[in-house]
Amino acid sequence: GGQNRLLLRAYRLWGSLLAKAGDLGAAQAAYQKALNVVLEMRHSLLLDEFQIAFLEQHLPIFLEAVALYLQSSEHLPQVAHLLALSSTTPEQHRGEQIRTNQTELAQSGKHESAPIATDDLIRLRSDWHWQQSKVEKLLGDGQAQNGAEVDAAQQQLRRIEVQIADGWRRRGVRTPDSEPTATLAQQVCHWQGAEYVARLQDSLAEEEAYLHYFVIAGRLQVLLARRQSLRILALGATTAIDGALRAWRYHLRDWSMIVSQPALAAQIANRPLSALFRALVQPLLPELA
Repeated sequence: GGQNRLLLRAYRLWGSLLAKAGDLGAAQAAYQKALNVVLEMRHSLLLDEFQIAFLEQHLPIFLEAVALYLQSSEHLPQVAHLLALSSTTPEQHRGEQIRTNQTELAQSGKHESAPIATDDLIRLRSDWHWQQSKVEKLLGDGQAQNGAEVDAAQQQLRRIEVQIADGWRRRGVRTPDSEPTATLAQQVCHWQGAEYVARLQDSLAEEEAYLHYFVIAGRLQVLLARRQSLRILALGATTAIDGALRAWRYHLRDWSMIVSQPALAAQIANRPLSALFRALVQPLLPELA
């Protein structure tokens, strides 16, 4: 872990220095190495909450790489792929890889050593989230009668974590006669943006669009993918959006008014929601027509 963190800082610094020197190609390559390290590290975290927290911590690196690629329209597929990687947990990629491996092994007549079913891992992860919410409720609401109740819940949480970790470890074990598997970087951290965009566009119907909003240097942008097109649109500063979001969150906390005066609550809610519509959707209407 320490070595990875050092490599990450070195690649990121090297990429930023190359970008300032005007060598965009070399800067992009350095950032690719940095992001490979990020994805390798994040992929080793077995639970969604850990992965999401890790992603939030390292999101600036993805956006710095996106800013580099945005300097050339020919790199829009890489931008789309980077945005997708920065907003999905490795579990989604890993689940797809497991299903692919299972299909390939079944077709070849080979089998995994000490396999654990994908459904069992999904169940264990669901159990972990349920147990985690139970622990948080006991601690947050003061419902625990004594410390022993909290200790028991936390011990159960740790037992589930051990089961999950062991399940993923056994997933990586292959029989001696099985084919060598691709490295993690090859499975998840590849940089085939064109391939990703082709899959994305194939999944869209003619009347559908895919929108991915992101912020760079305080300005909102959106990736807009249609079945036959891919564009980046600038939507301006995030100031108005931030204010509308604050108003919306403040309104949602007032449950008593929402329940007792629904008409008034709807009227109040309409103000920030209309502001968000004007900022996020209205500029795109010509593109979405």
